Amino acid sequence: EFQLLFQGQTSPDSYADYPTYLLLEEGDIKAYVIFQRDFGRRTLRVKEFAGNRFLIRQMLTELLITMKKTSATIVMTPSDPLAGMMKQIPSQKTHLHASLKIVDFKGLMNDLNPYLNEKLGEESLEFVFEDFQDHFHIQWRNEVFSISNIFELNRLVFGPNQDLISQVTSRPFQNELKKIFPIPFVWVNNLNYQ
Repeated sequence: EFQLLFQGQTSPDSYADYPTYLLLEEGDIKAYVIFQRDFGRRTLRVKEFAGNRFLIRQMLTELLITMKKTSATIVMTPSDPLAGMMKQIPSQKTHLHASLKIVDFKGLMNDLNPYLNEKLGEESLEFVFEDFQDHFHIQWRNEVFSISNIFELNRLVFGPNQDLISQVTSRPFQNELKKIFPIPFVWVNNLNYQ
C-alpha cells in the first residue's frame, strides 16, 4: 500500500516533476521527502516530508547536489523539530490563510468548548466570541478585543499571533488569549482541502 501511495501521490505537470526520496537506515524506511522540481529553476520546493527529522536534515544537502539545485524551500510549523535544526538557515514566517478560512468563528469556538475548558477551566465561561460579517469580537470579563478582518482572525487562531495578542491592552486578557491561541491544529499549508 505504501508503494501505491507514492505512485499515486503526485500527478505530472507541464512545469515540474516530483522526485520522491525514501531515506533508509539499515534497510528500513525512516523518512521520506517529496520535492517539487520546477523545470529551468535552480531551487526546489519540499512538497511533503515525514519521518526522522535528523535524517532529513542530514540528507538535504546531498539531495540538492544529486538534483543539481542550489537551494530548497521547506514550509513547516515553527514547533517542528526540523525547524530547530535549521536555525542558522534564512527563514521567514508564513500563515495558513491560503489553506484555511474560518467561515463561522462563533460556531468554531462553540465546537472547541472541550478544548477551551481544558485550557482555561472555569475561565472559559467568561469568554464570548462573536462575528459580525468581517469584524470579530472576543470578550473576556468586561474587556473586548476586536479583529477587523479574516486574515487577522486566521493569524490569531492558527498563528503566528504574537503581534495581534500584544495589541490587547490588558496583560491578564493577553495571558488568557495565549493559553488558547494558536490552537494546536495540523499544519496544512498549501494542501487544498474542500
